[in-house]
Amino acid sequence: MLYIMIQYMENGGIHMYLQIGNNRGRKYLSIVQGYRDQVIKKVRHKTVKSLGYLDDLKIIYPDTVAHFKTVVLKAIINSIANARDYSRIIAIK
Repeated sequence: MLYIMIQYMENGGIHMYLQIGNNRGRKYLSIVQGYRDQVIKKVRHKTVKSLGYLDDLKIIYPDTVAHFKTVVLKAIINSIANARDYSRIIAIK
């Protein structure tokens, strides 16, 4: 599992990572976002995008994980750009 995080000072941050799951013996790749549910006070996860089966993706992208790591990072940066509040970023890991 690959984990990329950008931490905000106020709302806890945007947490996205690549998840490799299994489906009938084949591995698939998804972008997952973690967030804190304010109602039940627990961390929840949702699939942002299902990317496809890992063996199929390796044909198109030889270094699949490195490629989609940059895709996740761009998605996080776009989320920040939509918020237009760069002053609250304290760390990129």
